[in-house]
Amino acid sequence: MMSSPSARPSTPIDWMGAAAQYTVDHWQRTVLFWDVMRQRGNNYLTHIKAGKPPVLVFDYETILDGWEFDPPVNYSLVQIIDRRTTAQDRRIAERDDDTRRR
Repeated sequence: MMSSPSARPSTPIDWMGAAAQYTVDHWQRTVLFWDVMRQRGNNYLTHIKAGKPPVLVFDYETILDGWEFDPPVNYSLVQIIDRRTTAQDRRIAERDDDTRRR
């Protein structure tokens, strides 16, 4: 076999060994690719059977509503609420923000 991956095969035996390695690698990657495609398809079918629930769900607060603009526009500016904080933590943060603004 060859001493390093960058070495070029010099004999017909080396060429055949390199071709065999390439073929094995090709088929391994092909099997892995199709296994990932199968898993993806199974996940999609499970999602469909569950009634297509939304994948990303965030609580948010509307800051500016585009329908109130003149002329109205079809977008809004929102702030996503961090789920890791409690309502009390948010109230404390808002109070601190109000204090800093004064």
